[in-house]
Amino acid sequence: LLKRGPRALGLTEIGTALYERCERIVAELQDADVETSEMQSGVTGLLRVSMPVFFMSWMAEAIADFARDNPALRLEIEAHNRWVDVGEEPFDIAVQFGTPRDSSVPMRRLARLSRGLYASPDYLAARGMPRVVADLAGHELIPHQYQHRDRAWPEIPARDGGKSDAPGRVMVNHAVLVHELVRRGLGIGLMLDIMCRQDMDEGRLVRLEMDWEAAPLLVYATFLAPRYAPRKTRAFLDRIAAHIRERA
Repeated sequence: LLKRGPRALGLTEIGTALYERCERIVAELQDADVETSEMQSGVTGLLRVSMPVFFMSWMAEAIADFARDNPALRLEIEAHNRWVDVGEEPFDIAVQFGTPRDSSVPMRRLARLSRGLYASPDYLAARGMPRVVADLAGHELIPHQYQHRDRAWPEIPARDGGKSDAPGRVMVNHAVLVHELVRRGLGIGLMLDIMCRQDMDEGRLVRLEMDWEAAPLLVYATFLAPRYAPRKTRAFLDRIAAHIRERA
């Protein structure tokens, strides 16, 4: 690489070629560092988000406003009815509902949404208004699969003297379907208050007043480690959390 002269050292042809190549590598690394810093500090680039399907209609306004306010950012949003692990799947953010799972990635709580038991006026006129948990044994129940998994319903005395955690005649895996079936008079459902507010105002649903209160539903987001979380991730979660608080 080097040749020794009587008064100085110089580069050989191979040394000169290696030096020029190293200069280009250093320049590319510097450019990459600048680009990474800009992406970390600015709302630019690509943001991949996973959300529950029924959550999309609530968030459409917030997502549209966020996209308009950040024209340099590209959004890819996918709807799922399952738990998403951002450590294993190509998402920067995953909005989740229910009981958090153990994960190596951090979690940010976005909201705790109140919920209650609802039925249609026609159903209650035909089957009567339940007043205590024991009354639910004589009613048609429409639980969500995740509610059954998380034991979100009360323990209801069964006819054989045991207890039942709301098995229901119809069980579904989609909150919107629970809402539609309850509205159509098929039975009683455990639903978010925010989801039923308009139906209450317009007389399509009745919230049951009983001797039991449902635990709030946790809305949270999983994402990459906070020390590496780009500004676009933090900005998106701030916007979503603020929108939920306004609606709820």
